[in-house]
Amino acid sequence: MATKMNQLAVIDHSNLLPIVPSAEDLAAIREELSDMDRVPYGRIKIAAGGVNIFQVFEPGEEEAVPAQTIEGVIMLSHKSNGLWSKPFGSGDSKVPDCSSIDGVYGTVTETGECVECASCPCNAFGSAKGGEGRGKACKNMRRLYIMRRGDIFPMVLTLPPTALSAYDSYRTKVMLGRKKMANVMTRISLKSAQNKDGVAYSTPIFEAVGILDGVEAAAMRAYSEALNSSAQRVGVTADDAPADVQQEAAKPTATVVDADAAAEVQAAFAEQNDASQDDFAPLA
Repeated sequence: MATKMNQLAVIDHSNLLPIVPSAEDLAAIREELSDMDRVPYGRIKIAAGGVNIFQVFEPGEEEAVPAQTIEGVIMLSHKSNGLWSKPFGSGDSKVPDCSSIDGVYGTVTETGECVECASCPCNAFGSAKGGEGRGKACKNMRRLYIMRRGDIFPMVLTLPPTALSAYDSYRTKVMLGRKKMANVMTRISLKSAQNKDGVAYSTPIFEAVGILDGVEAAAMRAYSEALNSSAQRVGVTADDAPADVQQEAAKPTATVVDADAAAEVQAAFAEQNDASQDDFAPLA
């Protein structure tokens, strides 16, 4: 049973890795970033096919490490939109034809034209698949910047349209519990679902597992403010493409899920999780 917001325990971090870098580390980070074009965020992706697995790409790494859960503080989040009008992966089509980093105004990649997302026909229901689909041609997404213990930079998880309602519900619970998202330790797992066309996908489950103490909360607030402007300058890329966009390029095989293989992967993770220790203080 999920713990209520007013019953969450404050995490004793005395024997844990820090949730944000030290002041000395932050000073060194600022110096290094001054000569870099962008912050080297790692990436977390939701694997396609409803297998309930995250793909974790650590900063600078091209190969993913699978994970069943992600735990950390959602220090920042913002809306983003992306339009992939051609099959993903054909030519330069991994780059969106139009994208927005705030969900309000988009930029057409080819011409640089600025468009208002709210009035764009590609952002209307029924525009998907050339007007033959029920959804939108443009993918409404949300980027989460998740700080895990011991990390230097947050990891970026881009939520697809199918995950937005789950996050909004969790965000509402946090708010009604008089908590700030950046002060809550969150555990994210996945569950299987199917759309109206019978295509399997994974959708996230958000669970609050603890509250940062005053010291860590203040450090997180300062770090969030330091990264906020740079985070929203990172444009939408192929890394943000939802699984269904990428699956379109690989049909018909990409939507076929090997149930036995998925079960074996999940069983292996269950065994691994049983052997690991929880990093968080027990809940009240």
